[in-house]
Amino acid sequence: MENYLRKSGDKVYRNNYINRLIQLFTVPRIRRATLASFTVMLAQQLCGINVLSFYSSTLFQEAFHSDTAALLASWGFGLINFVFALPSVRLIDKYGRRLLLLCTFPHMAWCMAAAAFSFYISDGNNTPAHNGCIALFIYLFAAFYSPGEGPVPFTYSAEAFPIHHREIGMSFSVATNLFWAGVLTLVFPHLKDDLGPTGALGLFAGFNIVALVMIFLWVPETAQRTLEELDYICE
Repeated sequence: MENYLRKSGDKVYRNNYINRLIQLFTVPRIRRATLASFTVMLAQQLCGINVLSFYSSTLFQEAFHSDTAALLASWGFGLINFVFALPSVRLIDKYGRRLLLLCTFPHMAWCMAAAAFSFYISDGNNTPAHNGCIALFIYLFAAFYSPGEGPVPFTYSAEAFPIHHREIGMSFSVATNLFWAGVLTLVFPHLKDDLGPTGALGLFAGFNIVALVMIFLWVPETAQRTLEELDYICE
């Protein structure tokens, strides 16, 4: 371990910031860590959680036709997000990052699809079935998201890179996440206007499947691996 840290320190000393940034895409071991970290960060935006976080009040207002009910439903969404994230403190190391993602994304996909099609339930009289189904499936989506794709991307990106590229790698990963969050913030209102809430949420249900495939192909397990083992996995 001491030799590994000493070599890592030497590499940081010899490489400036620009060189290390370029090496994220040119050195095979680091490039694979970059791809895996990019994938889990992008998946956080593809799954639609930030769309629901940013525009949950708007979606619930269209569902409930009541500002007060929409605000209460949005508060419940945030509460579920918080409560179901707590088990990940133990699960993320016990079962691993990759397994949590592969187990939760299929459920996130069907929950998002179910929430989308729930808008088709007749709401002529603001029926309980219409309101309840939309809220139920959005809440279930949040419950599956919180222990998996919620904490995993930042944990994964913080450990996937070798020490001499961890700072620049983590910076790139977070920048990727926030860039696509900004894109979704600007694009989603137009998607909802053009496709309606059913079409917009249905699109993100499909994105969940795309993210699941990307994770299966490009995200190796990093839980309980030493620095040397991670070098071997990503070679």
